[in-house]
Amino acid sequence: MRRPFVRLTSLLLLLAALTAAAVSCAEAPEDKPKETLPPRETSAETRVTHDLPPKTFDGYTFNMLHWTEFDVHATDLYVEESDGDLIADAVFHRNSKLESELDISFELEEYSPAEVANKVRTAIRSNEDFYDITFLTLASVAPVMLEGSFLDFEQELPYVDLDKPYYDQSLRNQLSFAQRLFLVGSDMSITDKNATASIIFNKDLARDYEMPDFYAAVRNGEWTLFSFLDAMTCFDGDLNGDGKMNPADDCYGYIASQDTTLTFFYSAGGRLTDKDEFDLPFSCFSEDEHYDILTAVFDIIYDPMMLSKANGGFINNETKTEYFIGQHGLFFWQRMVHIIRMRGEEAINFGILPPPKYDEMQEDYPALISKRYTGLMSVLSVETDPDTVGYIVEAMAAGSHYDLQNAYYDATLKTKSARDDESQDMLDIIFAHRAIDIGEVCDFGGFATKLAEFPFTSNPYNYGIMSTYASVESKIEDDIYSFLDQIETMEQYR
Repeated sequence: MRRPFVRLTSLLLLLAALTAAAVSCAEAPEDKPKETLPPRETSAETRVTHDLPPKTFDGYTFNMLHWTEFDVHATDLYVEESDGDLIADAVFHRNSKLESELDISFELEEYSPAEVANKVRTAIRSNEDFYDITFLTLASVAPVMLEGSFLDFEQELPYVDLDKPYYDQSLRNQLSFAQRLFLVGSDMSITDKNATASIIFNKDLARDYEMPDFYAAVRNGEWTLFSFLDAMTCFDGDLNGDGKMNPADDCYGYIASQDTTLTFFYSAGGRLTDKDEFDLPFSCFSEDEHYDILTAVFDIIYDPMMLSKANGGFINNETKTEYFIGQHGLFFWQRMVHIIRMRGEEAINFGILPPPKYDEMQEDYPALISKRYTGLMSVLSVETDPDTVGYIVEAMAAGSHYDLQNAYYDATLKTKSARDDESQDMLDIIFAHRAIDIGEVCDFGGFATKLAEFPFTSNPYNYGIMSTYASVESKIEDDIYSFLDQIETMEQYR
């Protein structure tokens, strides 16, 4: 469905009025219905398909540009051959089928995030459509996007039907602005799913310490920051009895990451920005709405049963993974990509949970998508054949809805000995309620970075984040107005 674009000049005046009236997050309009992944099995009668007319493209080469970092590669977009890996086989089958049916071929180039941004800018300056689709990390995309580099998926890509279930409706709602959408999450890509936060737990330790049924707590709406803190602190982790905690000898309640702050902030319902009825962002962070959330988050981070530092420095993820596998932690913060890599370990029996919400009154379990570990699809504004690109994008997204997504579930859930079916419901919950915030992507006023780092860089047991916010509040508002000015400039040159 195409939505009309609203002219921004009058909206900026309205936004100023809304800001002056101190609009709160609670007053923002309701989100679109959250997306849920398809059932693992479907009948032919209910199978979702695209509505594309038959077409072929005379050997067209579909060029894709993707970032690579942290050992992340776009194997969800292109692989050279089928090699027995669940995900690679699904990708190879999808692409081979489309190449045969549409008379096309696929090409993929991967570079660092900075190099991808430079290549996009070079293509725009030279007015050359070198690439049909591009993926920049969400940590690097904002400046490029606001330079007018991308086409609007809502209005400028024929054949793309964003209302289809193979497009992520939650991300569509969260990342649109001014009735436009330049970044799209779809079933053709799994890097955004791999970047999604979760909490995994050691099933054997949970049994030995007689923990409650965490899966049931999630289903019953009882999995909260407070129940999480209770579970991680209700046993004596000083296994060698020397009176001090050491990750090599003892057992922590929670092995954390620096992303813990933002993960729990969003899972507890926090937001840095929201949007008004015209789809324009405004700052909604406030002491009234967020002090209690962040106090609960900092209570977890500052607890001695949480492991995040050793010998004055941060512990890398590989070492923390070794600690968890070695039975030195009950809970472990992880992105999905690391869970898949851990599934081959026979020494650890673990389950997957969503990050805990704030309290039982909160409806959903939002799971943060790491902006450093993911990128979403965009199409360059210099594209000379949007009809062809839109058609192939739609065919790829539809062709990934079952085989690739089912392969992803299997790879995430399968151990060497058995499939962890208890965690399947948890994955449905995690992927249906994922969180990304324009305020974090654009880092208005630098506050998202300050919030993420605050409990790890400030003095121990410092709860004074609100004074940090006050010091940058005017910069946040200035950055949002600059953001809106850039949107208006983009429209003028379209």
